[in-house]
Amino acid sequence: METLGLFYSDDALKLGITEKRVGPQYTNNNVTLAPDWYQVQTMYFTNLSANYTIKNPGGEGGGLKAIKFRAGVDNLFNRTYIYNFTNGTATSASPGQAVNDTISVTSGRALYIGATASF
Repeated sequence: METLGLFYSDDALKLGITEKRVGPQYTNNNVTLAPDWYQVQTMYFTNLSANYTIKNPGGEGGGLKAIKFRAGVDNLFNRTYIYNFTNGTATSASPGQAVNDTISVTSGRALYIGATASF
């Protein structure tokens, strides 16, 4: 796995974008059916994040030290990939060739927002 990122930070605002690459892998169904090995393609995911922190929102001496707001998008381009394949019959060399083939795919785009408070 490789990750490249670009980040910006000032006192209150933090922004980031990352590109994750998961290289090609092989999955094995661990049964006697052939072929046992299937190569899973390389996967790429782009993620965005933003954080904004308000320090001492109640003023000095208040009970609240900081409030942090965060938001982001995981898998920005909504790419889905097969990350696991188990062939259901001896004739299945790739996903979907047999009715009882089993494939697992990555999730699509996800959005998140949140807030935390420090006392």
